[in-house]
Amino acid sequence: MESEASRDGILSQGNTLGEVFDNEEIQQICCRARFNVFALKNGRVYTLINDQRQRGQPELVKELKEHKICSVDSGTAYILYVSEAGNVFFSKLQNKKRRLNARPFNITVPRLLRSFAEMCVIQVACGNNHSLALCKGGQVFAWGQNVGDQLGLGRAGHHVLRPQCVVALTGIPVAQIAAGGTHSFALSHSGAVFGWGRNNCGQLGLGDTKTRHLPTYVKQLECKKIVYISCGAQHTALLTKQQWGMM
Repeated sequence: MESEASRDGILSQGNTLGEVFDNEEIQQICCRARFNVFALKNGRVYTLINDQRQRGQPELVKELKEHKICSVDSGTAYILYVSEAGNVFFSKLQNKKRRLNARPFNITVPRLLRSFAEMCVIQVACGNNHSLALCKGGQVFAWGQNVGDQLGLGRAGHHVLRPQCVVALTGIPVAQIAAGGTHSFALSHSGAVFGWGRNNCGQLGLGDTKTRHLPTYVKQLECKKIVYISCGAQHTALLTKQQWGMM
């Protein structure tokens, strides 16, 4: 039976995520300072706003119930969702006027990103304020903030409002993309690693702190059999087949 706390949208100290999700398996979790996103194996997506004034519970994104979501990622103020059919949807974190007992912000209703209507996207990756998308055909697209050349388009510019193809990766069989605060990575099926964007802390692993305008091959990782890349704000971690990380 549903508890009174659950009906009121409040998680008690004894609730677990397993109970909230009816023991459905969680496939992916994205955590940001102001919100979290949970993608379940059954294709459902839940969001949770981090509000210090009350302990809320994850809320089902009802508008995506008809689309089985297989992948999600989030920037500092937005969320991208990829459906099993290869469509991309997005939500924004919207600030609200302060009202008594009201949340300071909410997550907007997901909308279809029409730029990918004729393509099949298999993965998205979000930095703080930029995004990447990997299509089934191997093309990588980038858009958003470009102050650190994190889009890999070879040209400077503060913002790119529509997804643009990262031409420098054409012909490379990309298996995974990853985005950090202001840097980006791509991993090929053969394990080759390419990084670009801001490199002030050496997060590209190229042995210096110079910004890269285009995807650059990380020769130090040659023959390391990299299988997964994860980016933080100013650092990068990689997983090899031997299951130890570096950088």
